[in-house]
Amino acid sequence: MEECLPCVDFSQFLPEGKAIEALAEKDGSLKLFIANWLKSIKCVKRVYREATLPKEDNYRDDLEQLLSFRVLRSAMSPDLLVQLDLDRRDFWIALELKNCNNHLGLLEAYDSILSYFIDYVALGAGYEVEGHEVLIDVFAVATNYSPLGYLFKGEARYDPDMIRRWKAYPATATYGRVLFHQRSRIRQTLDTLIELPKGTRLLSKDVHLGNRPMPHLGVLYCYPGRKGAQLLYSDPQRGYRAHLR
Repeated sequence: MEECLPCVDFSQFLPEGKAIEALAEKDGSLKLFIANWLKSIKCVKRVYREATLPKEDNYRDDLEQLLSFRVLRSAMSPDLLVQLDLDRRDFWIALELKNCNNHLGLLEAYDSILSYFIDYVALGAGYEVEGHEVLIDVFAVATNYSPLGYLFKGEARYDPDMIRRWKAYPATATYGRVLFHQRSRIRQTLDTLIELPKGTRLLSKDVHLGNRPMPHLGVLYCYPGRKGAQLLYSDPQRGYRAHLR
């Protein structure tokens, strides 16, 4: 099968001197790459980075040009917050970024995104932007290959239409669906816990599932042949995906 072409010229988003395989979380290059890609999408209003940047970030000066968000009631932080104009309202994505030259990146991203999700829905974590706490709509995973159309480097050899319903390469679609399933399991567990006598004592006293909408889980990538980005996430009312353009 002939390999599908990427949906965008991703080289325009790469930090100077970096190849896509070499993008890393530690030096800030992956964060800058994904931020550059997202800012090129019309419906993306702003991209926010963590308020405190690691000292070892080689791209610190570039990242400081982004607006920042502050984490509330937690020591854990996603890599980026993305503010979209979707369905004529502000729509917020909390992003976990990983280099996925091999499968270990996907496993690490899975653990991280579920940790942020539980921290938010059960333990009261929050995120403040320009003095206001925002409600997260989706916690999502993106990788250095997301602008090419998939999460994992090895997926490029497969047919992106193998699973037509999901409009994604097979591993990306499967990964997203596993996250959907985990969200359902977590919700069932929390619903049961809240119903138990004194069960809410195990949750945050200030914020728990009943006080704000439960966000979705998903993955962010560019579907080959289309401009913008595709958000595959656990919302059946949207057909499990949104085309961001």
